[in-house]
Amino acid sequence: MFDETIKNIEAEIEWIDYELKRQSTTQNQELRLKEKKNALFGIIEQMSIYQQRYGKSQTKK
Repeated sequence: MFDETIKNIEAEIEWIDYELKRQSTTQNQELRLKEKKNALFGIIEQMSIYQQRYGKSQTKK
């Protein structure tokens, strides 16, 4: 579950990087994309902390 989610987030970050490299992005779009990218990195960081604390094998209740 975690690994797949992290891969999806990383793919989204790659797309954001691509969009940021395009010349047609406005300053407002660039700011929103950078904010989204930072938020996604934060999610990955929090998921990593959770995995370290509780392990990868969580049972569904």
